Amino acid sequence: MSGKRYHGLFRRFNLITIGTVYLVILAGGVVRCTGSGMGCPDWPRCFGTWVPPTDVSQLPSNYKEKYKVQGHEAEFNVAKTWTEYGNRLVGALTGIFIFCMFIYSIPFFKEDRQVFYFSLLSLFIVGFQGWLGAKVVASYLSPVMITLHMALAMVLIGVLWYVYFRASKTIWFSGTLFNGIRPYRLWMWLLAVATFLQIIIGTQVREEIDVISESMNQQGRGEWIGMLGGYFLAHRVWSYIIAALTLYLLIKARLDIHLGKGAKNIVYSIAFFITLEMIIGYVLVFLQLPAFAQPMHLLNGSII
Repeated sequence: MSGKRYHGLFRRFNLITIGTVYLVILAGGVVRCTGSGMGCPDWPRCFGTWVPPTDVSQLPSNYKEKYKVQGHEAEFNVAKTWTEYGNRLVGALTGIFIFCMFIYSIPFFKEDRQVFYFSLLSLFIVGFQGWLGAKVVASYLSPVMITLHMALAMVLIGVLWYVYFRASKTIWFSGTLFNGIRPYRLWMWLLAVATFLQIIIGTQVREEIDVISESMNQQGRGEWIGMLGGYFLAHRVWSYIIAALTLYLLIKARLDIHLGKGAKNIVYSIAFFITLEMIIGYVLVFLQLPAFAQPMHLLNGSII
């Protein structure tokens, strides 16, 4: 197979993999907002089987005790079980695509070893993510484990996008499209780190909401926002800092006559998605945390 053919297949698997990682994040958001995190109390199986039950009659009479986690008895709910299991299936599919991507990265070993090594790194990360997912279940959804799980997903996305553009540099970075981008690198890094921290803080806010909703038996949704603590305040303040940084970057890029069209489009895209993220955030606050907006908020943040 020719080098160009390998390169094309590699980029294709890379983009497919990135798409499936975003699907995993979206599915994880759905799992969180529906309270399905313990829908499968064991891992990698679900109630001891590879295909989850569809009715409690398919489980042993002592299943609550048998699948107890951290002193909490298992509770079977078919919707929550299959929501969690769907999340796992998408995660497994991601692992398969990353393995295929790694195989097609082998020819890059002689041409650009960073593509090969970072593809190998992504394979290790997704394997570690699988192990960490098991620990999340075993810890009965420990906030620390959930945060680590989310943070590592963000790292994986960063690695995959880096590999894609590294392997596509002759396509994307030829000509004048990205002229003048170098002076913006510091601002891009600041924005990337700020967004990463915002997602981590948001994970803590999500955990507080889970605790409040459980304590109120999923009732009184309109009161939950008022019961949130310091993480929610930090999340809001940090969003304004990110907005200010984005606005500065947008104005700077707009007025820069030496900046290439491709580079400007990146800045415009960042500004668009950050604006969209803030709008979704306001929807969450003022519409009393509608369930549909929570996964969207998480997914959009990961896209940024």
